[in-house]
Amino acid sequence: MTSTRILRFPEGFLWGTASSSHQYEGGNTKNQWYRWEQQGHISTGEHSGQAANWWEKAEDDFARAEHMANNALRLSLEWSRLEPTEGRWDSEALDRYRTMLADLQSRRLKPVVTLHHFTEPLWFADRDGFANEENISCFVRYVTYVVQNLRDLCDFWVTINEPNVYVTLGYVLGSYPPGRRDLARAQRVLHNLMQAHVEAFYAIRHLQPQAQIGYCQEYRLFDPAHAWSPLDRGLAWLYETCFTWAPLQAVETGRFAFPLAMLMAPIAHAAGARDYHGINYYSREMIGVDPTSPAEMFIRRFPRPCKVEVFSVFLRPPPLNVVLPRTLRAPGNGSPFCKLMTCLGRTDGWRELVRRVGPHMYTLATINRFAEVDARWRRQPLLPI
Repeated sequence: MTSTRILRFPEGFLWGTASSSHQYEGGNTKNQWYRWEQQGHISTGEHSGQAANWWEKAEDDFARAEHMANNALRLSLEWSRLEPTEGRWDSEALDRYRTMLADLQSRRLKPVVTLHHFTEPLWFADRDGFANEENISCFVRYVTYVVQNLRDLCDFWVTINEPNVYVTLGYVLGSYPPGRRDLARAQRVLHNLMQAHVEAFYAIRHLQPQAQIGYCQEYRLFDPAHAWSPLDRGLAWLYETCFTWAPLQAVETGRFAFPLAMLMAPIAHAAGARDYHGINYYSREMIGVDPTSPAEMFIRRFPRPCKVEVFSVFLRPPPLNVVLPRTLRAPGNGSPFCKLMTCLGRTDGWRELVRRVGPHMYTLATINRFAEVDARWRRQPLLPI
């Protein structure tokens, strides 16, 4: 008779859903993503518009999360609402966020608040954003204002969401705003984002010593398209190191991993500047040399996001058993904080996402069936995968 080892999550484990301000609130017209949409960069021509109308009806979805037996909810604050012009704070926007956080508390849903989730005010973007080191102080000023006014309602902060994605898509591939393809600028932005996290960490720690403070990064694994090919193996190592492990090492030790360490200055006061690592995992990619793709620098990456990959995030993600141990072995050994969520931050539009993934995938705001399935699943013993 075969025996099954049953794994159970510990008491106090946080189960929840995640969102971002621009994707959910609606009516955000003063950030760089709104301008990007208006300039026609979304391939289907769609605009965020009212999105899921959280600015007026977020509590409806909070009730759904409570009904699904969640005990946490991650949301982000829209910097451009709170500081629409430099140095001018919108008290009505702050009051609305206080109402939202208080409602979460009343439902025993722990708020996990992201301070920068891809969007920033137009005035900040027009000053060259995080490409300009002097602008780090603007971000820290915003973080300080938020924590001073919301620390009675939140003690779990995410400073910056996926800095590696922000840099890669905005400054290497050019598919996110500001649409640049400039490696030198990308390195500068990555350095300044990591430094901004560190300075925000210490600002929050000063104001709220008991807070949990960290950042979230996408962890993407790259495998060689042909394991026998030294070129493919070298490419996989280079991409995975630069995208996934270099930013992690920079926050842990103050120095980026080789080869970025040869090109980028250290991060000041970085060691220990986090209470957890936020692990966002979506998929893995194969990568290899392709002589027929000069436009892609003779490199081929595949597969693109597809139904199988998205399902694997929720049901059976084998690479997590690689990501988690490697994260824990990183210098500093910070505690990981994992979340499973749908990712709707796409430049090819909502219709294209539904076409690729299937019409049965929804956000929480439109009855997330994945979340309902997840709520039933986690009442069962967790079997090894």
